[in-house]
Amino acid sequence: MATGADVRDILELGGPEGDAASGTISKKDIINPDKKKSKKSSETLTFKRPEGMHREVYALLYSDKNKGSCLLSRMQEDLKSFAPGHDFLAIGDAPPLLPSDTGQGYRTVKAKLGSKKVRPWKWMPFTNPARKDGAMFFHWRRAAEEGKDYPFARFNKTVQVPVYSEQEYQLYLHDDAWTKAETDHLFDLSRRFDLRFVVIHDRYDHQQFKKRSVEDLKERYYHICAKLANVRAVPGTDLKIPVFDAGHERRRKEQLERLYNRTPEQVAEEEYLLQELRKIEARKK
Repeated sequence: MATGADVRDILELGGPEGDAASGTISKKDIINPDKKKSKKSSETLTFKRPEGMHREVYALLYSDKNKGSCLLSRMQEDLKSFAPGHDFLAIGDAPPLLPSDTGQGYRTVKAKLGSKKVRPWKWMPFTNPARKDGAMFFHWRRAAEEGKDYPFARFNKTVQVPVYSEQEYQLYLHDDAWTKAETDHLFDLSRRFDLRFVVIHDRYDHQQFKKRSVEDLKERYYHICAKLANVRAVPGTDLKIPVFDAGHERRRKEQLERLYNRTPEQVAEEEYLLQELRKIEARKK
């Protein structure tokens, strides 16, 4: 014959308490058995402070048990929406509220050293292909890379300045305003300074040759490049001829110089005229 303890076990009413200590089951136990269970579960619900979290921060989050459980559930929902596919702790479990695959809590993950074999390094010589003097340098490099080219040699980009022959110059490149010696001097500086025409103008031999501006040097250089491209082009190919408008460049610099040399009175007058223009446009609207 089933006893009161068996009936409590079947109905999941919990242990004997109060009047039920004698083994009898009251009407309240059968009709509303969840009150005692919820009260008991709410009393036993606790949160463990995560390792590495300061006590003050934990007190702000879990000072109230009811608020703490609500906050915990909301944070879990946010984390699941932010990182789908990860397994997070349940509401009744202890924090941390991060994906449970790390297991490190709030502690900083330490580097796992010694997992791979150490690669040996050697103090070895190397040469820079950008230098033509054959200078020898030394640096640390992995032993497996011994004998390989200098890795930064790929950044050694040079400008391809065309070379012309004596016959080509006499047939196509002759100019009364320029001698061949001066043209050769211009192209030699162009190779040395990678077409930096401001530097070329600074290093130009103005004592031996006629005084030239930057626009004059650029105009002569690009005129020769265009001539050589036309002469050496294969019929039927698409040519990319460099063009330099020296007149436009001179006018542009003149305008900038005038703008820079304005007096304060001229600047104030210009601002006044611009304000009047805005007023006129506002009246039209």
